Amino acid sequence: MNCNICGLKLKLKEEMETYVGYFSPSGHDHDDNCHTRLYICDNGHQYNISKRNKCSTPGCDWKGKEDCFCHVENKVDEWSE
Repeated sequence: MNCNICGLKLKLKEEMETYVGYFSPSGHDHDDNCHTRLYICDNGHQYNISKRNKCSTPGCDWKGKEDCFCHVENKVDEWSE
């Protein structure tokens, strides 16, 4: 993944997570906390990217919210490694 401003490769700097309580049916994980990664290039340009959570239980199609109060951009479905 490259910087949109200068084109340099982005490096993972840190990972963050909100810790808001949630309820899931038995055997499921419907955690809608934000899982965010901070990326930075060598020129100091920074990007926060948050991932949309989904339940790992087979047959469950639950997905978390696409947006959140703690960031402007919509969440992505997968990390772009």
